[in-house]
Amino acid sequence: MIECIFTLDYEIYGNGQGSLKELVYEPTQKLLGIFDKAKAKTVVFVEVAELEQIEAFRADSAINDVKYQIQELYRQGHEIALHLHPQWFNGLYHNGNWDLDYSEYNLCTLPRERIFQIVDRSIEYLRWILGATDFTPFSFRAGNWLFQPTGTVVKVLSNQGIKVESSVIAELHFDPDDFLKFISL
Repeated sequence: MIECIFTLDYEIYGNGQGSLKELVYEPTQKLLGIFDKAKAKTVVFVEVAELEQIEAFRADSAINDVKYQIQELYRQGHEIALHLHPQWFNGLYHNGNWDLDYSEYNLCTLPRERIFQIVDRSIEYLRWILGATDFTPFSFRAGNWLFQPTGTVVKVLSNQGIKVESSVIAELHFDPDDFLKFISL
C-alpha cells in the first residue's frame, strides 16, 4: 500500500502581492471539496507572520474569511501546521505595497532569542485564531526554501513541542544520528 501525506502552504505570494481571497481562501475551498469527496485530510501549513501582519495593517478585507477557514479546517480534523516567512514580522504596509524585512529572511541565521520570539509569537497567534489555548502545531515548515543551519532552530521547535520538520532543503545531507542528537539537546 502506498501512503501519501498531502500538504498545503497556506499563503499569498512571498513579496506580499496578491489577494487572500484569490490565492488562499478560494483555492483552499476547492481543495477541501476534493479532500471531503475522498474522505481524506491534509496538513495545512499556515503562514502565520503574513496573516498577522495583514490583519494588523488591515491590508486585505478577506482576512476574517481566512481566519474562519482555518478554524473550520481545524474543526474538520485537518492538521494545522506552522509555516513561517520571518521577513513579514517587521514588515510595513504603505500605499498598497509591502516593505518586508529581508534582514530576517532566513530564520536559521537569526539569534536563538529572536528565533524563539518568532516561533512563540506564531504559535500564540495560531492559538488565538483557533480559540485553543492548549494548541501546539505538530509540524513546521520554514519559508523561503531555507532550513540551514538547523541546530538552533530544531532545538527551539522541539522545546516548543513541534514534532515534525517538513522544510524543503536544497542539497541537504543529514545523518539521522545527527538529527537525534539535535532533538536530545
